[in-house]
Amino acid sequence: MATRTGMSVAGLIVAIMVAWSGTGSAQTARNAAGGGATASAKHNVAPVTAIAFVRSVDPATKEAKTSEAKITIVGRTDDKLVFVPGELAVGIRRELTIKDIEQIFFEIKVEFGKLELASRKQDWDACIKWLWSGVQPLFPYLDAPNNNGSEYALQLGDCMIRSAELKARKAGTDAEKTAVEELYKKAYAVLRYVTRAEWSKDSILAALKACRCLLALQKPKTAREQWEKIVEPVPGDGAYGLYWLVKAELEAQKGDYRLAMDGAVKSLCFENKDIDTFPDALAMSARCYEELQEWHRARDVYYEIARVFPNTDWAGNSTERLKFIMARGFTKQDEKAPIETVFFALKEDMNKQVTDLLEGRADDSAKKRSTMKTPTKKTTIQEQIKDELEGGKEGLAPPDAAPPPKALPPAAKPVDKPSDKPAGKTTGQSKKDDKKGAKK
Repeated sequence: MATRTGMSVAGLIVAIMVAWSGTGSAQTARNAAGGGATASAKHNVAPVTAIAFVRSVDPATKEAKTSEAKITIVGRTDDKLVFVPGELAVGIRRELTIKDIEQIFFEIKVEFGKLELASRKQDWDACIKWLWSGVQPLFPYLDAPNNNGSEYALQLGDCMIRSAELKARKAGTDAEKTAVEELYKKAYAVLRYVTRAEWSKDSILAALKACRCLLALQKPKTAREQWEKIVEPVPGDGAYGLYWLVKAELEAQKGDYRLAMDGAVKSLCFENKDIDTFPDALAMSARCYEELQEWHRARDVYYEIARVFPNTDWAGNSTERLKFIMARGFTKQDEKAPIETVFFALKEDMNKQVTDLLEGRADDSAKKRSTMKTPTKKTTIQEQIKDELEGGKEGLAPPDAAPPPKALPPAAKPVDKPSDKPAGKTTGQSKKDDKKGAKK
């Protein structure tokens, strides 16, 4: 009887960390690259209403002061916003130097209640729909200091990635595969705009997520170049787990699953268990175990993912891999010297646990099919990003997109303003279809 020690997720992480002896020291922090070109022409887009807090010097007293003004932005140059005072996009146009802005709050026209509901349902196309019309007009202005738009643009990029991942697993025709590729390109373009918000942690997160898009687009060289230009976050930083997850995906893409496992372990053991990263890092470790033919450990990690994250894409992927492993009998024999017995005393028949889980999922699916109504067709994104994807390296970076960010500057003290941000946002898992056998 194949056995293992029963464990919690925390125990599983400890077991993975001890079982996998990563070699080499931590990567030394690197300087981010510069040299990105900035468009010199004015951007004329839909008007955006905003409240700007602007630094200036009193001509009489020579003292610095901050003034508040409601403006309507109608365009920009390299270093200035073009605006009209007030809420109407009519009147004498004036210019505001971006470096003089202390903080700016854009009016973001998003139905946040519908967005939150769609996010809970994991309806990523609906999330894109609700975010797009409110966030797209902000793209040219995301470099304005301490603005409230970058987080929503980052969320839009996240939803595009999740939608693309889901569609990629189901894509069968050339047309469907092309649609997935275009969605990844759009996500990449959105995230590159977010990298311009160098005052925010969103900048580094966007740069790392853009690397994941490049990997999905089969551009590993550019992805690695961009990753290497990002300064390694310190443990505890919100970007640390994602940084090492991208490293793991880079190594897995070139077939070095031992280095990939090293990156996945660092992502798992030192990040803050963010939903944006933690399940993907677990899935990457399971994939590495599978590729290295350590079937018992692959089984155990896939099982925990399916158990801890039910009714998610992660659980669906893990269930399919468990079916593959069990159908071929890879875990019929006991694992030799299982590392888990070092930490835990209680034994469990893991093959039985997995079988029970798979049979339970099959029963639930049958019940759901017998009661569910015929689904209606989802609304798809109507607006299209303008054709700026063919410029720049490997034909993806928009002409005015900034290079990956340097180290983050200290955040400015925020001006008090009620938050209208919806609760929670998630990102997806990238899982390459296994070619070792057909699905059961």
